[in-house]
Amino acid sequence: MPIRELHPEKATFASFRAKNDTLLKLFYLINEVEKMRPEILSKITASIGSQKVNLANMNITDNEIQEIMDKIQELNPNVSKFDLDNNKLSNEGALILSTCLHQFHNVSELSLQFNKIGKEGAINIFSLKSNFSNLDIPFHGNRITNVQEMFEIENLAQQKKF
Repeated sequence: MPIRELHPEKATFASFRAKNDTLLKLFYLINEVEKMRPEILSKITASIGSQKVNLANMNITDNEIQEIMDKIQELNPNVSKFDLDNNKLSNEGALILSTCLHQFHNVSELSLQFNKIGKEGAINIFSLKSNFSNLDIPFHGNRITNVQEMFEIENLAQQKKF
């Protein structure tokens, strides 16, 4: 038996609450789907048809990089140069980025200067060279402290397989 037949005064409240719960869920879903910052989306759309996406100085974090790379793949799948200098990417973001870049066909430059990437993330990034033999990776200003460590990273990256 429907609730309004048992308690007509509760039917209105119950249907009102159900509608509001649905609207609230829809609101959260929309915000979750469209959480990319407008200034980042603007830079991505401005790069459509270009070989380079410039996302330097955008304060991009590890939590944003997957969505950003998915959007670039959707809008500009032939891009070959990525400028992500002066952002806030760490080892986690480097891993996500290295995985996402396998979707692209001809990556020739990945600039990651002045982020927060350490040894683990650097190994993931430099392992991309096994798929993209001409890949240039400007990497100065991250958490790698000396040249010897960089040589070790490049050797370990050559051994890593995706």
